[in-house]
Amino acid sequence: MTVLFLALAICVSVLLRPNPSRAHRVLLVAVVGVLTLPVISFAAARMGWGLIPAQSNDPSREVAADSPENATWPETLIRDTGFRSSFSEKGRTPVAPDKLRESLTIGLSEQRAAAEPGQAGGAARSAPGRPGNMGEAWPATRATAIATDSPRTKKISWSVIFVFVWMVFSAAMVMRLIVGVVSALRITQSSNHLSHPPIQTALELARRDMKIDVRVSLRSSGEVACPVIWSWGSPKIIIPANAVEKDIEWRSILTHELAHFKRGDQWSALIAELTRCLLPWHPLMLYCCQGMYRLSEIACDAWAVKFSKGPEQYVESLLAFSPNSRLPAFSSMARTKSSIRERVTLVMAGAADNPRAGSIFTSVLVMLAVLGVSLTALLRTYEPKVIIPAEPSPSPLVEQGASNDNADDDNASEDKTDNDKTDEQWIEQMVNVPESARWNVGRNLGWELAQLPAGRGHQILASCWDRIAVSVRQQILKGFFPHAKINSHFFQVMHLGMTSEDPGIRSFAAAYIDGVIHRDFEHDLDGYQRWYETTAGMLAEPLVAREIQSRIDEALDPKQGNVAGLIQYFLANKQQFLELAVARETLLQYQVDKLFADWLEAGLVNADHEIFRFAQMLKD
Repeated sequence: MTVLFLALAICVSVLLRPNPSRAHRVLLVAVVGVLTLPVISFAAARMGWGLIPAQSNDPSREVAADSPENATWPETLIRDTGFRSSFSEKGRTPVAPDKLRESLTIGLSEQRAAAEPGQAGGAARSAPGRPGNMGEAWPATRATAIATDSPRTKKISWSVIFVFVWMVFSAAMVMRLIVGVVSALRITQSSNHLSHPPIQTALELARRDMKIDVRVSLRSSGEVACPVIWSWGSPKIIIPANAVEKDIEWRSILTHELAHFKRGDQWSALIAELTRCLLPWHPLMLYCCQGMYRLSEIACDAWAVKFSKGPEQYVESLLAFSPNSRLPAFSSMARTKSSIRERVTLVMAGAADNPRAGSIFTSVLVMLAVLGVSLTALLRTYEPKVIIPAEPSPSPLVEQGASNDNADDDNASEDKTDNDKTDEQWIEQMVNVPESARWNVGRNLGWELAQLPAGRGHQILASCWDRIAVSVRQQILKGFFPHAKINSHFFQVMHLGMTSEDPGIRSFAAAYIDGVIHRDFEHDLDGYQRWYETTAGMLAEPLVAREIQSRIDEALDPKQGNVAGLIQYFLANKQQFLELAVARETLLQYQVDKLFADWLEAGLVNADHEIFRFAQMLKD
């Protein structure tokens, strides 16, 4: 659509060549419309506006902002703790205070050694944004495997190369613009006030002709080759110092410069320069910007000829100057020799004798541009929204005696889900969602399936998983991500994603598994397969409880334990322990408050430590 708009504007400007002011307006409005189109399209997409309804049997359902499915904390906890967990049933082994203190000291020393530059462990630390392995360094072999196994490193991304080259050219154009503005400011500040009676008289006549009431300063400088005007703030016309005594029709020359100020060409020049910086690779956009410069000069020539003694005298005065090609911040009398030749030809042929664009023409042009940009931005599919009331989410800080009430609330929430649909209706609805559907369509479907009783949601997905669009499958996995309560078949659903051929779906599934049990399987499919074979058939809640208990037992092992890492593990994942019911109940049943008391008695932490604030929140 961008190419179509610019091509149409170029064709219209060619047809309006006898009126350069109108042709200039057409190009200017087209450039501004194309620059604002992405912003308006993005806003329309975020607001869900569109003209084409999505081809789906069931519209997407938009839930209220405080719905449980809109909670975002688990996504911020997608991290790698890197634990090696055994699944042997071990009980807690009491650890003496001196051994706890020794374990903490060793763990902290290892953390500091891994953080110091130049140490062997420093090169094998965790990836940025991920906490370490409970105080341990990330093994170098694992980091190397992740780097080499990543599909993004196996081929050159031409889009990245294009963006890089784009940024380089844009940076060069920005530097060019900055240098031009600085040079124009320096020339303006260093120019001398000109007191030449004939030129002053010509300036007053030009001001009267153009009906300009503001004061115009007349200056001279040896750094300009032809007259220029600085239109920002108080206008200043700068003429070459060596042209003051020449026999030139100054009235028409100064009228040309004042026409730039009258027309506001400094704004169109600024838009053109910024467009060059943003899109230095777009040929039609660059053509339009160059056409704006050319047409603005021709339009000002029309004003100059209108108040001159004749086109011949104006052409003689115009040919007395050389072009200013390196001063883009000025509205210059001439930029290139080729443009001067073209303007002389048009002036002598009388082809550009109408200097006015007309307010009616401008108003109609702007309205058509607004209409075209708006229709283009709305020329997209939209999902009809049905607002359903949000169900109140239970507070993460609940009392022990309220667990039965919470269970009743969960059952009531399941009853409110659309359980009346048959399996065939669910399958038809998911299969018919197109690849281009909005992301919340699949997410809402996943959330609704997660509310179905027993393992019905998993059974429905397993029967049609490969027939669902890739992007929809990714968002369905997102909808299954637990908040207050985890679906009993959560890991079976994630297994559908981990066994998919699409790497994007596997990445989503691995991230959500990592967010619940803190195991990074994205680049270790063999390790995931071994883990799943060990845990196959286990429901989600006992599996999560087992993982948490296994991590605590490993950290408290007198031989290989890491109390410092365990403290870090608690603090890094405290939000999950507070909000996810099974995690919270596991810690309470494990009597971690007694463990915290042991740490306090052993002098490992003090009562003001963050871990004790977490313990108090857990008990409350």
